[in-house]
Amino acid sequence: MTKRRKAATTKEPRAANTVKSPDSPLCLALSHVDLLLDRIRLNKIKVFDEANIASLRFLVQAEIKSLNVRYEHTLNDLKEALAGDAFFLEAYSHFTKPQLKLANEYLKKMKSLKHDDAQGKIRKKTERKKKVKPPAVIVRSLLYLPKDVETGVQSADPTTLVGAQQMWVYNAKTRRLGCYYAKHESGLSAKGTTIIDYDEEKSTFKTLRKPKEQLWKFISSGVKFWDAIKSVPQKMGKQTTRDTLIVKVA
Repeated sequence: MTKRRKAATTKEPRAANTVKSPDSPLCLALSHVDLLLDRIRLNKIKVFDEANIASLRFLVQAEIKSLNVRYEHTLNDLKEALAGDAFFLEAYSHFTKPQLKLANEYLKKMKSLKHDDAQGKIRKKTERKKKVKPPAVIVRSLLYLPKDVETGVQSADPTTLVGAQQMWVYNAKTRRLGCYYAKHESGLSAKGTTIIDYDEEKSTFKTLRKPKEQLWKFISSGVKFWDAIKSVPQKMGKQTTRDTLIVKVA
């Protein structure tokens, strides 16, 4: 003799592979239906009103299907109780017969729901605001040379690179002078020792033959001096090192 299936209660167990987070649309829908059944049991809802489940239409079709699968056992149990089965009548003894009929009607109606973008109550999710990190936190792991002994040039404050459109750097070891150009209007940024959000095609460096003279000329003349350097421009690397002098930030 097989054991009878245990009657489902109004609160369905959560499936870990279906409901990913408390504010996911499907999880909000499950809470909505649970509350609906509770309100029927407490006699706060006495007649069928489709408006009580209209917001569920904003779920995509796959989510509507998952929702109905979750309440399939409950719907079958309600049908058994309404048919007079003693076992299920006992399991749902906290519902009156009119309440059983009403709960059954709502769950049956859920099976015919179709996705509708116009209904937006259930799918409203609180968007997490991205926490804005201060520049000092963003560049705290950035490697750079505070001052170049050979040329006497001091490095600019590394925090100024965050949001900047250009950052000119000089590598004291390789004698390379180059510029990081921002890819977007939001400007440059850093992640660890890596410069990010820069235009890889536009950002290039040139090798200086006489850095002691040329670096100071560049500081005073800027791009005009850069254009006059005969060295072939090459693409900038992403990483900074302890030899990286931040010459100019704009």
